[in-house]
Amino acid sequence: MRSRIICHDAPCLGTVVCPSALAFERHYDQMHRNTCSVCSAIFPSAHWLDLHVQEHHDAFFDARVARGDKAFRCFLPTCAKLFARPGKRRLHMIDKHKFPVSFNWTLLRNGLLPIDHHQHHPRRHHHRRHQQLPEMREPPASEDMDVDSLATAFAGSVRVGAPKSISFGRRGGHR
Repeated sequence: MRSRIICHDAPCLGTVVCPSALAFERHYDQMHRNTCSVCSAIFPSAHWLDLHVQEHHDAFFDARVARGDKAFRCFLPTCAKLFARPGKRRLHMIDKHKFPVSFNWTLLRNGLLPIDHHQHHPRRHHHRRHQQLPEMREPPASEDMDVDSLATAFAGSVRVGAPKSISFGRRGGHR
């Protein structure tokens, strides 16, 4: 009798049955290896996942774009070209790398799941500015902590102030 492996990871949630360990490994590589930990979007490679996380979940990226920096990387990992706007990157992909005009340009935002999945699971992808915090529960009495002992424990690990390498004005100026 052959063993069957049921995939319980999102978005499969028990709907995928693999006939062997090798089949499950292939399935896992295709559907779960490059999954965004923030929004669960699935990507074809680690490079695409990295681009997605940077462009959709990284506040420093937003700051670079707001400053006008060239922050949008080429979709190909072998190309180091950067762009100030996604439209310029799109033109580069079409002109230099011969991507078809009909390419799914939303892949970087939505991942590989089909459109009907987004309609059935509309909360799958949240932009970081619109994320809701998880509901907090009141801890039972057995989990209560002494606030003073907690503060004492963290006192040595918390450092207030800026590192010496950061300057707020001219070095050697008037104090």
